Amino acid sequence: ETKKSSSKSSVSVPLYATEGGEDASKKRKTLAQAFNNMGRAEMDRRIRRFFFASSLPFNVARSPYWKDVVTGLANCSLSGYVPPSSEKLSTIILAEKANIEKLLEKKKFSWIQYGVSIVSDGWTDIQRRPLINFIAYSLDEPIFLKCVDASGEYKDVEYLKGLFIEVIKEVGEDNVVQPITDNAP
Repeated sequence: ETKKSSSKSSVSVPLYATEGGEDASKKRKTLAQAFNNMGRAEMDRRIRRFFFASSLPFNVARSPYWKDVVTGLANCSLSGYVPPSSEKLSTIILAEKANIEKLLEKKKFSWIQYGVSIVSDGWTDIQRRPLINFIAYSLDEPIFLKCVDASGEYKDVEYLKGLFIEVIKEVGEDNVVQPITDNAP
């Protein structure tokens, strides 16, 4: 007959033991220690300064890529990490652009099958320049196509028609289901 092992296992060292013999689970941290409020406040200050000094629009903070960078930095704990220089970024960005274009080609393939809507939206940036965004909407996620600086232009039907024709040619005339615009004059 085989011996049945007991349901209780013997542990020679108490779980959560500390040098003083206290149970570590009973040691409580203050809220400031638990959430590192001073460190968070300092990082928030640095981020605010970065946005302000670089004249970055605050909606950059909504970007999932921005959040990915910040989360990655917080989780990596890379002491001594130095971010890439502008020279390195300008060379790496070409490789990243090629990678993004490759990913977008897969999405653009659905345009041939199902069609795509071209949407324009006019807005004014923080330097008070009138800009017009063009975005492609299809079954997949929307894809930003381009932004046009319309400074010095009268944004009437003829001007918008010319911009739409240019974008439609880039996307492929047979792929476009409809153009959509806001209430431009």
